[in-house]
Amino acid sequence: PEALAYSGWLLRLAGITDHEPNLVRQAIVAEEAAEAADAQYPDPHFFLGVILLDDEHQPAAAVPQLQRYLALGPPASVRPSVESLLARARAEAATAATTTTTKGAPQG
Repeated sequence: PEALAYSGWLLRLAGITDHEPNLVRQAIVAEEAAEAADAQYPDPHFFLGVILLDDEHQPAAAVPQLQRYLALGPPASVRPSVESLLARARAEAATAATTTTTKGAPQG
């Protein structure tokens, strides 16, 4: 799982740098494979949470990944920054849900 997680993160970084969305999609596949290999290994949950939030603009999907990472007990030194990232994902998900609900509301 460690090799899959970090190869996925490298694919993500390369995809962002080279403006290659296909590499970011490959990164997601690698992170999901790392999770499948060992659901207790925390890093792919964090990496996938960041990718979903920042690259795929899917904050609602990022929330459970970041929650799972925190539940697996990351180092105390990174916990505050991940909690901040999770708060941002929750806020963006709530905003997206409100916007979607408002757009779907009947006009009268």
